Amino acid sequence: MKSITKIFICNVLMLSLAFSLLCGTAYAETTETDQTKQISIKEYENAMSQIYAQCGREWKIIDSSNAKPITKEIFDSEIERAKKEVAEYQAAYKAEEIYSATLTKTQVTGIHINSIMPVTKNVSTSTSASYGVFCNAVIIASANITYNADNGNIMSVNSQSIYQGTSVNLDAWVDEGSYITNNGTFLYANFRGKCYFSYTIPVINVKVSDTVTVFAGSGLN
Repeated sequence: MKSITKIFICNVLMLSLAFSLLCGTAYAETTETDQTKQISIKEYENAMSQIYAQCGREWKIIDSSNAKPITKEIFDSEIERAKKEVAEYQAAYKAEEIYSATLTKTQVTGIHINSIMPVTKNVSTSTSASYGVFCNAVIIASANITYNADNGNIMSVNSQSIYQGTSVNLDAWVDEGSYITNNGTFLYANFRGKCYFSYTIPVINVKVSDTVTVFAGSGLN
């Protein structure tokens, strides 16, 4: 009887050990599969382009001939980067709207002019189409004005222009109707256009095109 009991206990222990080893192996295989699972280029492109579309960016892969494998870990990291860029853009755009509305509400009050003291100077401002580490472009607005130093009123705008400044991975800046307004005491630049970028994402080694809409405003000083 004791012998039978010992045999039964040994069998139970062996079955428990085998089950533990089986579960451990299955978990390890599942973990390894999750970490090394490869994401297709198309799945990666679709996910990234949908995120960027939330802020009006047209993002697509134009060359994947030398692409590296996209693991789940890399994919998740790229998705997180894209979401962060979109959130930063939306926050900056919201701040720009508030600033623009504040300036628009500013009214020029009638001031009695005791004397005229004309002063001529250059004024400028800029906006940056900067999204993450891969692309950046500075668009500049500048003007030469003559103002009355006695009350600050602008007497004349002698020249004005809006143009592209420094950039990273920018193929072209296309102006789509940018303009400068004058309310009598200050100039305000309204930037309207598109920045066309192209760059390579090193971790995956794919080349992408990235079209960014510029819709911003800033006061010249």
